[in-house]
Amino acid sequence: MNKNQLRLSIIIPFFNVEKYIAECLDSVYAQDIPESEYEVICVNDCSPDNSRQIVLDYQRIHPNLILLEHEKNKMLGAARNTGLWAAKGQYVWFIDSDDYIQSKVFSKLLSLAELNDLDILNVNPQYFNDQGFINNEIIVANFPLSTDVITGKEYLKLNVPYWIRPVSTWSKIFKRSFLIENNLLFPEGIFFEDTVHTLKSLLIVSRFKFLCEKLYFYRLNESSIMNTNLHSPVKLADKILYCCDCLNVLEGCKSDIELYNNVSESFIYQLIHCKKTILYFSLDEKKIFYRRLKTLKVQGFEKYLTYKDRYIYQYPILAMTLTFIPFTILSVLRKIKRKLFNS
Repeated sequence: MNKNQLRLSIIIPFFNVEKYIAECLDSVYAQDIPESEYEVICVNDCSPDNSRQIVLDYQRIHPNLILLEHEKNKMLGAARNTGLWAAKGQYVWFIDSDDYIQSKVFSKLLSLAELNDLDILNVNPQYFNDQGFINNEIIVANFPLSTDVITGKEYLKLNVPYWIRPVSTWSKIFKRSFLIENNLLFPEGIFFEDTVHTLKSLLIVSRFKFLCEKLYFYRLNESSIMNTNLHSPVKLADKILYCCDCLNVLEGCKSDIELYNNVSESFIYQLIHCKKTILYFSLDEKKIFYRRLKTLKVQGFEKYLTYKDRYIYQYPILAMTLTFIPFTILSVLRKIKRKLFNS
């Protein structure tokens, strides 16, 4: 590493988090290396609340804090890309603005990454809400053991189902050159932007290490952008996009049956079960959903779903008609039943 190069860039996009961003910033400044060795890049994605002012207050105290601002809301993927292009550290850590990290941990993590020349160092998360810590097994199992330095493919083939691994972007410290040289930018303008980014990273990384210590504290915030309207037409369309994109990425790994089966099962399962949500959409919601799906130009249904599962995505008029008829009949039957019961 160049003696003049910063060791770490912390990238914190923020939007509407005035209740939490101070706790996040406090955690990145309660560390055990000099502030001259790292930078904190906060990206304001047009936050409508007091978050920006809170960041400015911290900037007056901490000269290593950089505030970048979007002229219009571009969503989390674009905000992370903005921070990445501005970053100067050897390593980058994308931290969500309503979460926080363990204090006095930078020295250990950076030494581990630098000594082993890691491209990705993955830590375990601890989930919590306003009532306190939550047992991880309720949400996602803890990854059982720390690993040696291995490849990402070796990590994906370990005997743990893909969906219970801590695979989100915020649980990883990346070597910045690894992301830039492999063009590993985040998809912009969609929800769930880190899913395909994480998978692409793991499939090509040659120096990866998992640390089982719980060093990242993830807030289960019901009012966050990601956790509100989880079954909205737009979010469901975006979910289908990332499932198909991940499956398309995995096509190049089909020769490795163990890896392909271990990872693809999760995305195929999600695709099949998305249709249950679509069935309960109103006519207006269905129109929004199919319009979004068409805009996203999602590809891959024919590869991963049986005909009876994919008709609902590929043939919207037929699907809307076929789902409208049974629900109309059920509605009429309920009215007749209620009328008979009242009489």
